[in-house]
Amino acid sequence: MILRGIDVAKSYFEIPDWTTSEGSNPFDETLARTRLLQQAGMAPTIINLDWTPRLRAYQQRDGWQDQPVLGLYDDLQLATDVQERVLSIRDLNWPSDVLFFTTDGGLFVYQGATRIAEAFMNPMMTDRLDVVRYFADGQVVAENRYDYRGFLSQRIEYENGQPATRRFYSPGGRLRGFYIFTEQQQASLSLTEPFYGRDVFYDETDLQAHYLQHLLTDLVGETPVIVNATNAKLAVVARVTT
Repeated sequence: MILRGIDVAKSYFEIPDWTTSEGSNPFDETLARTRLLQQAGMAPTIINLDWTPRLRAYQQRDGWQDQPVLGLYDDLQLATDVQERVLSIRDLNWPSDVLFFTTDGGLFVYQGATRIAEAFMNPMMTDRLDVVRYFADGQVVAENRYDYRGFLSQRIEYENGQPATRRFYSPGGRLRGFYIFTEQQQASLSLTEPFYGRDVFYDETDLQAHYLQHLLTDLVGETPVIVNATNAKLAVVARVTT
């Protein structure tokens, strides 16, 4: 875990809910609030509890890399210190006879008259690969999601058009954890190695609460902390003093 830039003597933490800002950039509100707090001398550390690789691309694009961020999935996927590389659609393995077509809506890969894949670039760093979907018989069968730093971060496999498995990888390609979905689209998360002492979680909220509890204990011990938790989905079980 990388803790550089965090002054635990001023322990202010922001836990934003990225999922409630549909229709706008989900990071704008958090950035505006943290800048106001910076001006007041109490800049918070952002605790990112969702799988959000675009956050760091947004930081880099808008020049606020000095804003401390701790990410659950960065820690889970061993991605706290990653050498960047630009990954394009042509860097992936394809049959020798495919054709690439670029439109305003994305990049499409055809083998003969059959679409076998479509790709989309990171909307904030348009030279970086974001998502690649693969097709068979007209249906999506897999979706690879890439970190802006240039590694395969997540793969979702589909059966009959519905997610069947969701896997998370380290920058070195190691499997770190996976969901197996039921017909009701419910799933527990299993990890390949214990994460703060556990390797199975009921769902993502269970994982988030477990991570937050141990993260704050590691960071501040018994020091009182202030946590602004706008993530209403999270049942906060950590010791928090306001």
